[in-house]
Amino acid sequence: MNGNAFLTEMLHTIPYQNNWAYNDISRLVSSQVLLSESCIFCNVPLIDLPEDYLGDDNYEVLTELQLCPNCGWWSVSQAHSDKQMWDDELERMVFLYGGIGSLKELSLNDINEPLAEIRQYLIGKFGDRFVVNPKVFENVVASVFRNLDQNVVVTAYSGDGGIDAVMTDGSDLVGVQVKRYKSKIEVEQIRAFAGALYLHGYSRGVFVTTSDYQAGCKRTARLYAERGLPIQLYNAQNFYSALELSHYNTHSNWATREKILSIVQNSDLHPIFN
Repeated sequence: MNGNAFLTEMLHTIPYQNNWAYNDISRLVSSQVLLSESCIFCNVPLIDLPEDYLGDDNYEVLTELQLCPNCGWWSVSQAHSDKQMWDDELERMVFLYGGIGSLKELSLNDINEPLAEIRQYLIGKFGDRFVVNPKVFENVVASVFRNLDQNVVVTAYSGDGGIDAVMTDGSDLVGVQVKRYKSKIEVEQIRAFAGALYLHGYSRGVFVTTSDYQAGCKRTARLYAERGLPIQLYNAQNFYSALELSHYNTHSNWATREKILSIVQNSDLHPIFN
């Protein structure tokens, strides 16, 4: 079995919901993987980061980096060029090395996992939103709105009156409810949320679900808006769009490049095999 086939077999056996952060270098590197134009995980076209060059007249090192803008997976190829004398002739020897981002243990039920890593994981594997710990998902939702320049505070785990997070918009208080459901949200749940908003003095509300809404929910939200209590509804698709936008708002290609180079400098790249 060649290296690429072995890598593919390994990836097919990994439980994705537990592994998704690229902070180390994999030892499974092949020219096929490094020459791939798309991410090996989510098949999104890779982008080229600025090259890094070190060298003098005798020895040069050119590092090329590629990044998946969707999930953050990366690959690095490095060409070492060395001038040597052979039989009184100056020849240049080129040696190729490479590395790819490796997978890290990531528990979607651990409230101590970095939210940035869980957000990045969900961008690539949004179908796993249903296995994220509900409190963790509330924190993820709050972090998404926070990255979209909202001032957000997550409420206590219990006794929150149906309000999972609070956003401020000037002098207005915005109550947020998060439902990590597979089934569609019912009209009565919107009414109960509106009651909690009224009871606690919120100016408006945001309802986020990992599924969708039953017929009548949008109409009910419009009726509350007409009575002075706007409620914005986010279904799975709307929230995924916000998740992507928040990622790109905080994503810096240059910062990512520097992070990858730091990993490369503190690790051993591996000779590339075919």
